[in-house]
Amino acid sequence: MSLYQHKNSPYWQYDFLWKGTRIHGSTGETSKRRAIQVLERIKLDVKSGTGKPQATLDQAAQDYWDSAGKFATAAKADEQRLNRLVEYIGPDRLMSEIAEPAIGKAIEARRLEGSLRGKSAAPLSNATINRTVVELFKRIHQHARCVMKVEVTEINWKSLKVKESEPRSRELSRDEEEAIFQHLRSDMHAVVTFALATGLRKENVISIRRRDIDFIRRELTVKIKSDRPGRKAHCLPLTPNMVTLLKEEMGRHNHASVFSYQPHDTHGHPILDAGRRPMTIAALRPQWTRALAAANVSDFRWHDLRHTAGSRCARIAGLNVTKDLLGHTSITTTTRYAHVTRSDMLAAMEKMTASAADESRNSPEGDTQI
Repeated sequence: MSLYQHKNSPYWQYDFLWKGTRIHGSTGETSKRRAIQVLERIKLDVKSGTGKPQATLDQAAQDYWDSAGKFATAAKADEQRLNRLVEYIGPDRLMSEIAEPAIGKAIEARRLEGSLRGKSAAPLSNATINRTVVELFKRIHQHARCVMKVEVTEINWKSLKVKESEPRSRELSRDEEEAIFQHLRSDMHAVVTFALATGLRKENVISIRRRDIDFIRRELTVKIKSDRPGRKAHCLPLTPNMVTLLKEEMGRHNHASVFSYQPHDTHGHPILDAGRRPMTIAALRPQWTRALAAANVSDFRWHDLRHTAGSRCARIAGLNVTKDLLGHTSITTTTRYAHVTRSDMLAAMEKMTASAADESRNSPEGDTQI
């Protein structure tokens, strides 16, 4: 049938074939009679070759959401971003009319709005601006052009993207690591130690359950960040030290979660009769923040533990092993975590100098040294 109504949209939709090409989209009409008239005009335009069918931003965004957007990993957050984007540009604007100036105004509107977290708006990073405005509109634009087959403007995406800052390269030194553990509450040691050893993200470490661990095979399986629906299963081998740490943690309580903490009173004393509780971000965050301040470790975030684990692994085993440790699909991503320290560079330079000197001494013609 050429016309139909989708349960999630008040508008009549059209769908027909023309010379082997599927033409479909929204009529923008809630009345079937008017929708038929719109469909006839669309068919006439397509058959005569005078132009492609039209769609408003609201129609294109709704069609994108119904067919693809709501199935994405970050669908809940994307739905809010999508609604704001449509408001910034204008729901009734035709896709064939939306060009770089309109998207530029949306970028400024999003920047002025700031982060919606907390009581007051916080400044947004350029990476967030690109992800929530430029890249989101690009997905709608491509859906309208390739799937709905409606007329769209040609967009210079490169000119719209705002310049992003360089990726962070903060790595924890051994002295800083020791200082943090000296000031970190003891019931938080295990979860931080495990995060530093595996490079797992905070939510992955905290959410580990007993059922995720196979002590016979010495393996841990977790669901990690991915573009795939349901996320990606990531399998990590467990060293003897990891096995010991996990068994000790599980022996302290009967919860399904592996990591736990001991409730403390307002004076910082453990409440022994309260029993241990499953580890949460709310319980971990203040203790982590206090330990960093007391250890005088600045400009360090929890996610930098992942950077630290990746950098240490890369020095020992190379990028290919580090890629598998961190669960990356592309080694290009892994290179962002493989940082070198000043001592690494100094050692390499000394080796190069020594090698050059050896070659010079062994050469019958040269005696130049650096």
